[in-house]
Amino acid sequence: MLWTFLEFLTTGNRGVITEWYEEMAMEAQQDFDDLLRYLAVTPRHLWARPQFAPVGQGLGKLRWKANGIQYRPIGFFGPGSGQFTLLIGAEERNRKWVPKDAPEQAARRMATVQSDTTRVRVYEY
Repeated sequence: MLWTFLEFLTTGNRGVITEWYEEMAMEAQQDFDDLLRYLAVTPRHLWARPQFAPVGQGLGKLRWKANGIQYRPIGFFGPGSGQFTLLIGAEERNRKWVPKDAPEQAARRMATVQSDTTRVRVYEY
């Protein structure tokens, strides 16, 4: 594999993506797992639409649709080489983020991770 996926941990050591994933319908979970398996073996320069798109501020969103919902977890490449850290689970509805401050939360969490790598763990899928 080229990429290891990490997830942001709350101050209570809860994985934010694990919790988000558990709330998804089974079809969405399966599609997310498939997307991660695909991206794990895909060179970075091939991470592009429809599976991935930049958000700005060094962030990017994974992209898939299941059951009429546009899933858009946000993350960044890092903190280490060969790592992509998932920072927040999000959706896009009518071109608006849910939660509405998802990119801002992700940017704050990225800064946290860059200064404290104990705030992430490997995301198992």
